[in-house]
Amino acid sequence: MVLTTYIQNNKRKIIIAVIVIIVLAGLVIYYKRRIKKSNSPNMPTLRPYIYESKIKDNKEEFILGIENLTNYLGIDNPNSLLAVMNLESGLNPKAQNTTYPFANGYATGLIQFTPDTAKYLGTSVESLYTTNNVGQLEYVKKYFSPFRGKIKSFTDLYLTTFFPAALGKADSYVIETSKISAQSVAKSNPSFDLDKNGAITVGEFKKAVLGKIPDYQKFNLK
Repeated sequence: MVLTTYIQNNKRKIIIAVIVIIVLAGLVIYYKRRIKKSNSPNMPTLRPYIYESKIKDNKEEFILGIENLTNYLGIDNPNSLLAVMNLESGLNPKAQNTTYPFANGYATGLIQFTPDTAKYLGTSVESLYTTNNVGQLEYVKKYFSPFRGKIKSFTDLYLTTFFPAALGKADSYVIETSKISAQSVAKSNPSFDLDKNGAITVGEFKKAVLGKIPDYQKFNLK
């Protein structure tokens, strides 16, 4: 009788306590599984990998490759590279930018290699299109290798992907070269031209890129 009365008087508290227990039990099971994976040679580090669900093929091998590549480049958090790839291609190695084509093809792959960049790296966008996510990491490494040790943050990494000549420049620096005008850069990348003045500064770029990352994911980039 006493127990029945207690339950009736504290029904809401009991329900909340049961829910908390279920959630905690679920978290324990989840992290036990992650720890088991982390002890495998194919999953060396226990961490919350953002956008992991978007990796459709070769997941463990691909994440291992990301870990090794970011370690080589001196990047503390492999999530930075995963986030760049997600923004560029949705982690789809066959992604192509058909909206803004080049005269000799489309930007293609995990970090959207341009036709000229692909040629410089010893391949082609046509070949990259048929190369899986793990295979493309070889060319991602070649692309970033000249900047090894110079990339200090997620925005640095994305800036190197987008316009490497701007890496290390002040926020007021206008992204352009002697051959590529500021207007051309802004026209091809309108989402980065926040004030719509036909030019993109490094500061604008950083702000725009961080704005594309959901708040609940940003702590994973630190």
